[in-house]
Amino acid sequence: MMRLLRAWDLREPVQVRPVTAGTNNTSYYLGDDFVLRIHKNKGFLEYEHAVPRALRGLSFAVPVPVPTVDGQSVVEGELDGQVVLASLARRIPGEHPQRGNVVQAEICGSAHAELDRVRRAAQTVMTILPRACEVVSWRTASGASGNE
Repeated sequence: MMRLLRAWDLREPVQVRPVTAGTNNTSYYLGDDFVLRIHKNKGFLEYEHAVPRALRGLSFAVPVPVPTVDGQSVVEGELDGQVVLASLARRIPGEHPQRGNVVQAEICGSAHAELDRVRRAAQTVMTILPRACEVVSWRTASGASGNE
């Protein structure tokens, strides 16, 4: 694992503990500062890393990938004799919400509402963008300068 962590210039001693929660990826706490993810859903990595970058600026933290020393968000390496794809994010302090805890449910609901507002705004941009591209494409094809 230490060879894999060199991509982020993390040096020994780093305390490594498995994350017991989670279903899609295998994750490890690296000390109290980072989480290393071993990706199982390799087909969605680009999307999975683009979403947190797009969500910066929310009222709560999201796990944005930490770039490697050469600027990549994912590194291929070996772990336990297998070739893996891994990414690193800063650890976000907190606990999983408890079922039946009304205060925590309310906080989660507020976070979901904020995410929904961002999603709706993104959908609006995505519906406008193709039309804007068509106009640019038409102007380019017709020789129009856009200054008429």
